Amino acid sequence: MDKIFAIIICLLLLFGIGAFADDTAFISGRVGVENSSQSILEAKLYLYNSHKEIIDSAYSSQNGGFQFSLIAGEYYLSAESGNFIREYYPSVYRISEAGKIVVFSGQNVAVYFSLDRGGWLGGIFDYLGDDVEKGLVTALKVDEPYAGWRRSVLITGQHPINYVLNGLIPGAYKVAGMASAKKTVFYPGVENIENADIIYVERNAGVPDMSFLLEPVGFGHVSGRAYDLNTGEGLIGIPIYAYQWCEFWTDPNMQSVITGEEGLFDFDLPAGVYNFYLNCDGCIPDGGRIAYYYDNQYNPILADKVEVSSGTIITGLDFAVDLNVSHGLTISGNIIDSESDQALSDVVVTAIDYFTGDAISSTYSISNGDYFLENLPSGDYLLQYSGSNVIPFFYRSTENWQNAEVIVLRVSHSGIQNEAITQDFGNLGLAISGNVLTPDGPACGARVYAYPVGGEYPIAYGNTGASGEYSITAGLVNGYYNIVCDLIKYNFEVYPFEIYLDLLENPIAENIDFLLEPTAASINDNFNTPGKIEVLANYPNPFNDITRIPVFSGSGAGIDVNLAVYNILGQRAGTKNINLHPGMNYISWSGRDFGREVPSGVYFYRIEGVQKTHKMVFLK
Repeated sequence: MDKIFAIIICLLLLFGIGAFADDTAFISGRVGVENSSQSILEAKLYLYNSHKEIIDSAYSSQNGGFQFSLIAGEYYLSAESGNFIREYYPSVYRISEAGKIVVFSGQNVAVYFSLDRGGWLGGIFDYLGDDVEKGLVTALKVDEPYAGWRRSVLITGQHPINYVLNGLIPGAYKVAGMASAKKTVFYPGVENIENADIIYVERNAGVPDMSFLLEPVGFGHVSGRAYDLNTGEGLIGIPIYAYQWCEFWTDPNMQSVITGEEGLFDFDLPAGVYNFYLNCDGCIPDGGRIAYYYDNQYNPILADKVEVSSGTIITGLDFAVDLNVSHGLTISGNIIDSESDQALSDVVVTAIDYFTGDAISSTYSISNGDYFLENLPSGDYLLQYSGSNVIPFFYRSTENWQNAEVIVLRVSHSGIQNEAITQDFGNLGLAISGNVLTPDGPACGARVYAYPVGGEYPIAYGNTGASGEYSITAGLVNGYYNIVCDLIKYNFEVYPFEIYLDLLENPIAENIDFLLEPTAASINDNFNTPGKIEVLANYPNPFNDITRIPVFSGSGAGIDVNLAVYNILGQRAGTKNINLHPGMNYISWSGRDFGREVPSGVYFYRIEGVQKTHKMVFLK
């Protein structure tokens, strides 16, 4: 039967485009056991739309076959069965890593699943107080690979009840039980995940006696308003969701309300910590779906969570939605190692509003280096890349935000490829530390880079915390360094002296401090002033050959200007005539542009007639 089914699938693929009515499409295939010819009967398959929402489901037949009849579009697909691990096409365990299945009218797309056997755990689920309709037990994986992966089982029926949570990837877990209006409990009966026991699950084996007893909690009241940011008018008939767990569709505490008169809404919620989420498909004609989290975020990772305590009343939980922009746009691309050209996974990719510096959405690259930022409003964005083993940088390959290429998002962008600089461990025992301040106080989130003298790129970095302190403890080797500090909405700064590190003579450089000045005016203001010329920071900086100086011209036609460069004593090193075209220009400059090579050192540059001056460091 399996061979016959395979032949049928091949014939469908060969003749499928003309074999069906033009307005119908199919996704069909087979579910089997990994490393085996065995089929899986009654495997549950879920079909997701382009927003990764479940829209249909089906069971596999005796030979493992399945089929979905649908309209042309973009879909995702998963399969699961008994003690097998849930798998998303193509052979990944997270929906964030799932591959998009594109189906055209009249086409049949073949999809195959080979499910891997997992482990299970079980026990007794019970609670005190009033009855509830459903409960949930969730196992969160806490080791690699797939740290952060989770799987849940929904529990219904008379309590106490025996439950089994199966299909677990072998590894280490922390396990929690929850139910509506009950206190969440982590095994073995603690309230904080930090104090929970680590449970080890093996392939094709179980962990019994994982029992839970949940106690009741009180309720709090939350109210707010959804409205148009531009007019102040309330958005009526819009669903607002409140949920606690990432898998909100199975969260027993998830509630939803519909906004009423003037866009007002309110909840009575069991005590706990909640995400609040607005979902609107019809707010903007042909403007895309709006998925909006509190407070002013398009991504649940970045959204503010709200703690609801028993007996409390929370007001003013508002959603101000900009209906003048398109929503539901995407940015996708790929990350590779600059030296090996190998794909990099687990790189954090963040879309940052170019004019405000606010993070709008964030995601991770997957095993093949691909990343996918979704649910973005139209706007102008910087893309920042970061991670535990990656030097933070912006698209395209710059550490300085003012030199980054701006993505003007009016339609979805794809194919954005960038090279990342990975960080080695270096010599343990070497360190650079200090403080970063602004006129408003300590700088949180500033990036401090260590460039080897004569090198084009940094090899180590550190980030400031809330107190403005930073330390660079990895990636350093013996030698001389230039230290550079950068923070969005501030001018970057170069430490005026070279830093020498040596494991024997000088292993630690302390008090390498910076004072960052805010940009003189907002970029938005500068770029929208007719005739305005704006000179931005050069990159790379420091440099040993050629650097680029971004200059924006607000003139409606090309104009001639002079670039003047001065040494640290204020003496003019030379000038260079430049023709600026309207918009952004990138001026290349090297130490040889004035007919002779200037010596290494600190230089300042400006466009004659423009007051703003920038500093650069030339290193031969």
